[in-house]
Amino acid sequence: MNRQKILMRVELVFIVLGIVTAATAFILKSNAENKHKEAVAKRTESVMGTVTDCEKTGHNTNKRGYGHTHNSSYRDDYIITVDYEVGGRKYVLEYGSASQYPVGSVTPVTYDPSDPTSAHIGFNAQFDNRVYIYVGMGGAAAAVLALVLLLKGMGILPQGRRRY
Repeated sequence: MNRQKILMRVELVFIVLGIVTAATAFILKSNAENKHKEAVAKRTESVMGTVTDCEKTGHNTNKRGYGHTHNSSYRDDYIITVDYEVGGRKYVLEYGSASQYPVGSVTPVTYDPSDPTSAHIGFNAQFDNRVYIYVGMGGAAAAVLALVLLLKGMGILPQGRRRY
């Protein structure tokens, strides 16, 4: 088998994998978003809770080896512990947050009346879909790149100018 046929098959594999990755990310995002909406819709009751701990996790999305940051996008994340009470029973909620809550402060906790352990801080929980978007974009980019290479290899797209 000659080199061009092998490259064509490899490019076709990357096109298929890219499309499958992008489609899978979209499907997983849709399912996760629907589950999130269902859980939020069930959280119809709220009480005031007390922050008992606020632990800094120091998450950094742009670390570049040896602990150095690439730019100023360093963001502190926190694990917030909130005690709250429903129907005379005490519950503890650990919640990830990009905001710091002072220990001893009072914050609303919205919960599901049929399952008070299903709760979040505040009234409006947001769905974080960044991971799904990044994976989907990566899959789509791989498919497009492989398609361009395939079309160039077949002679449909020009090879480009050579500069001497």
